[in-house]
Amino acid sequence: MEKNLQNIDKILAKKQAYLVKLTYLSLDSLIETNARHIQLLENEIGAFVECKETINNLKIAYVSATIKNAELLIFFVIHENPGNGSEKGRGHLGTELNNKASQVMQIGFEKDNKGNDTDLIRLKCLHARSTKKLEPVYLEYSEEAKGLVLASSDFVAERMAQKKEKATLAEIQSWIQENMGAEMNKEHLMNNLIAYFDCSKRTVEERLKELVESNFLTKEKHGREVVYALTIPF
Repeated sequence: MEKNLQNIDKILAKKQAYLVKLTYLSLDSLIETNARHIQLLENEIGAFVECKETINNLKIAYVSATIKNAELLIFFVIHENPGNGSEKGRGHLGTELNNKASQVMQIGFEKDNKGNDTDLIRLKCLHARSTKKLEPVYLEYSEEAKGLVLASSDFVAERMAQKKEKATLAEIQSWIQENMGAEMNKEHLMNNLIAYFDCSKRTVEERLKELVESNFLTKEKHGREVVYALTIPF
């Protein structure tokens, strides 16, 4: 396998561009496990795109073969595509690694109701090949520990509440009382609320669900149409 890696490096040298770098780190100070190494595969931007994709595929094939023949724990650190809500690995290498990974985790800051980062960090499982999908883990930076620690339930609740401040339940309730009349179909009601509060469809759906559960609204299906109506005496 070392010979295969040397051959790959020769191809890279001929193309005069170092496109992929493999770095081996000792596990002793990083994680308690029987695995012998962590391999960090860094995707670098190069001028030869077609060559880069070919080399990346060879590198991934080499890593896959290594896993089968040695006791290794391998981590790939991948940047996501830019843009809100993106959960796809950046570039061809990111896509291939996501497809072949046994588990894919995403780490990032939770946003507030204005889309700004809070100081709450979420570790989310995007994909698990051999186990059920894991629940998110919430972290915060600790000055005392000089690193990340599990966030307390109160801290999580406080930061998550910041996300709901846009189009609050009371605001939605007030708008409905003033503008909906006796009843309104779901599509029309949601479009009006989304436009008025400049919020997401999911936010409006959550608020309407809460209002139905509190008996402020009723939700009925009339044929193919879903209709919301005010509950008397509201």
